[in-house]
Amino acid sequence: MYGEIKELILHTLEIGPTRLHILLGVLFYVMCFALTRRPWVSLLLVIALQCGNELLDAREDIRSGTWSRREALTDTLWTVALPLAASICVVTGKALAKLRS
Repeated sequence: MYGEIKELILHTLEIGPTRLHILLGVLFYVMCFALTRRPWVSLLLVIALQCGNELLDAREDIRSGTWSRREALTDTLWTVALPLAASICVVTGKALAKLRS
């Protein structure tokens, strides 16, 4: 069921799974950061969401015998990479601003 929903989203948006992971990771990070204004909290929420996604994937894929640890790790790295970079930029920018003042 969960995999079918993801396939429908991929087909509707006409993008691949990697781009979907990147897109959703960034969108969720931006939403969380807008609400919390805390880069590391926002990043942790993205990581938690991605872990939940991978658990749902694993539940279905283990049953069908198609689960791959490498694919789960790769999906997680794609999802978290840009939010991590954004968090580092925000924290670095704040630190530099303090030094200048």
